[in-house]
Amino acid sequence: MNTHENFSDRIVDKLERVRARGLKCFGSEQHGFRLNPPLSEEAVRAFEAEHGVQLPEDYRAFLTQVGNGGAGPYYGLYPLEKWNAIAAEHIPAQLATPCPILREHANGENLCDAIGCEWEDCFKGVIALCTQGCTYSAGMIVTGPHRGQIVYFNEDGPACYFIDHTDFVSWYERWLDELLAGFDDSWFGFGKAGDEASLTAILDDPHASADDVVDAMRSLSRMPTLSEATRKPLRRLQSHASGDVRSRIPHLLVKGDFTGASDALSASLSDDDEEVRATSLFALAQGAAPNWREAARAALGDSRFRVATNAARLLEQDGELTQEDIQRMLASPDESVRAIALDFWGRNARRMRNVAFPLELLSHPEVSIRRAAILAARDLKLSDAVPVLVDRLDAEADNIIRGILVRALVEMGDRRALPALLESATSKDDFVRYHAARGLRNFRGRDVLVALKKLAQDHTTPLQLDQQGRPIATTVCTIAHVARQSRRRVMLRTIFPFIR
Repeated sequence: MNTHENFSDRIVDKLERVRARGLKCFGSEQHGFRLNPPLSEEAVRAFEAEHGVQLPEDYRAFLTQVGNGGAGPYYGLYPLEKWNAIAAEHIPAQLATPCPILREHANGENLCDAIGCEWEDCFKGVIALCTQGCTYSAGMIVTGPHRGQIVYFNEDGPACYFIDHTDFVSWYERWLDELLAGFDDSWFGFGKAGDEASLTAILDDPHASADDVVDAMRSLSRMPTLSEATRKPLRRLQSHASGDVRSRIPHLLVKGDFTGASDALSASLSDDDEEVRATSLFALAQGAAPNWREAARAALGDSRFRVATNAARLLEQDGELTQEDIQRMLASPDESVRAIALDFWGRNARRMRNVAFPLELLSHPEVSIRRAAILAARDLKLSDAVPVLVDRLDAEADNIIRGILVRALVEMGDRRALPALLESATSKDDFVRYHAARGLRNFRGRDVLVALKKLAQDHTTPLQLDQQGRPIATTVCTIAHVARQSRRRVMLRTIFPFIR
């Protein structure tokens, strides 16, 4: 193990430099780059005796010489007393038991499945170091073959990630060194440790594995800029067999001088891997390449959802998405691309008002396209769509789409929809009745009041099920509650017509 002589002075000095420069990072508002007071030697010995474990030497020295929690990666270091914050449950002899986590588990989809135990049992022999937010945490193994190793965990994702350090102090100092060097601290610890030259050497090594190259790229991606000496091997790697390697290149090519990157990125637009095509297009736009809009329009016809939607979003953000662009997406062989094309149409309603909407899509046999078309017609407030939506309400077999239809007719506020909404007030579908009760407040008339009076006796709390009968949505209020509110509003509007 690295003895890290005089590390305490180095760390204190680096923290002072970070504060003096007014640097900020993810989570720094929690700790302000200040550490808690150190623990006494007696307190650490008592902890070790209580749990039957000997803490890794460098971590132990950090606790007694530098600080017990506070400034650190992400939301800051936990104090020692929060050692079980990841498992969130005290298990007898938890720290003294050999840790079951091995490097081979890092490739698993889920830590519990990889090890074959419950979540809490996975963390025997693990001390919690910090939370990274959401379901992400960092811990240190204190027993077993990987003693001293820092490991990242994600309760909802891949099993774990072994940091490129075998001890605590190296990990902690890397955090400070990268902050002082101007690194983006997002996802700190992922990727190989090192400076640009050492990481570029990995890219240049013909014997480096794809995993090692990807890990080097992860760290390079967090650097503020990259030199031509690094971009040169990146261009060579565009023919690498790994799609994961190739897809990370575009983001790196635009770091620094964009000269020469445009041609390399344009060449990647024809890559077999959809992620490479999508990231190359994004990088062209990020670098403001002269041909990026032309490339984006060509990508709208891509058969893969990721590429086509990325192109549409870039054009939309630039205010350049046209009706012709959306029509091209509607011709895609991918159903999901055709569906989201209608979403783009609805979102850009103002600029699309004078273009004929394909009303036949409101009755499209594919549910996702039918749903997207209904929502787009609602957003566009298409008067011509109202009769089609009313007819569709009678024919619609999907209860989820039927609820969307009712909501669309309600929001469009067209009186031609009133008969259909009155009929919906007697629907067998609780959600349809709920939306009818809410929507009828926008109309007047005796028939509206009669329908709402009847709905005011319906004390059902709607529950929406999918086609497999599984619950997917409910409401806070009963149908009766909403109907009474709507009825009062209709009566007020009848007495005072100026109320809208």
